[in-house]
Amino acid sequence: MYAVLVSRLLRADVLPHDHTRNVERHRSIVADYDDLAGEAFDFGPTLDALDDVADAVDAFYDAVEAGEVDPATANETIKTLSRTLTRLNFVSDGQFEQDPAYNRPPYPRFENTSLFDLYDEDDDEYRFLQVELKRAQNDAVFELRRLQEQLPN
Repeated sequence: MYAVLVSRLLRADVLPHDHTRNVERHRSIVADYDDLAGEAFDFGPTLDALDDVADAVDAFYDAVEAGEVDPATANETIKTLSRTLTRLNFVSDGQFEQDPAYNRPPYPRFENTSLFDLYDEDDDEYRFLQVELKRAQNDAVFELRRLQEQLPN
């Protein structure tokens, strides 16, 4: 079984990694954070950006299947998708910062969403948390928009 798998990987012109399900998983994770936040915070911009990326990824794979994207470009794009989506799903700081080596939830930059339950809406900590999540969301949306721009048309 492993020999067949390795053989197929080595002979493939285009890397056999479909990010369609990966983007769907990201959307599911962020939707869970949105539900957890309730009225305290709106993850709509991140969800919208993920929807746009999903559409762009679908169009990219359709173009690859139709032979409209050369294999070298397709492979570089697939690696770019992997790098960005992995970083969003596992890293809380920028790409050049060291992350701690312990288990963390998906989209760790949004993990403090659960803290809204600890504060009243009038607390400074509540508003600080909103600002923290807004900054994290801005960063995630920026990454997703940049990723979408990097996909071949």
